[in-house]
Amino acid sequence: MYAQGYSGALNLTDSSTGNALMIVLWQTQMQAQRALSEYKPAFLKALANIAAISTGTRNPISTWNVNCDDRSPAASIAALAAVGAA
Repeated sequence: MYAQGYSGALNLTDSSTGNALMIVLWQTQMQAQRALSEYKPAFLKALANIAAISTGTRNPISTWNVNCDDRSPAASIAALAAVGAA
């Protein structure tokens, strides 16, 4: 069902305004930027289902680079503390 390179999705909503943002994570930039015609029907159907319940003006699709910190929370806090002490 998932498209090649699909790594997950985040749906962010602001309940006070009704604004929403969907972030789809891909393994590579090339996968993120491919044409919709290259996706399998199941993935396109899932996107269509989301679009069907969405209202308002949609912003154009854009591609962003993502930096992830996969350290444990304690290690991340220690790293931030070290930066603050410098």
